[in-house]
Amino acid sequence: MKVSELTSLDPTTPWLEYINTILTTNIVQVLKHSGDALSSLHPQVSGDEIIIVDVPNYITNFSQLIQKTPKRVQVRKIIFKHQRDREREHENSTRPTT
Repeated sequence: MKVSELTSLDPTTPWLEYINTILTTNIVQVLKHSGDALSSLHPQVSGDEIIIVDVPNYITNFSQLIQKTPKRVQVRKIIFKHQRDREREHENSTRPTT
């Protein structure tokens, strides 16, 4: 499926912008030979790029669910998950090493 076709599954998400934002140089490195030096470029995906979507219904169903879920519930979930992750990090950092 092309990136541009994701819009038919979830028209509320700017997929191309999202993919190009998460594909940072920390994740994907594109090297271009420039004279004697190699320089790193920020990768950009076009709407014609082919991607694998194993379960298209998941994207459609999630989009519908997130539209029905109140914003305050979404924010609470994010805060709860962030707090839980920080607590786990703290537990791991204070655990004695043997």
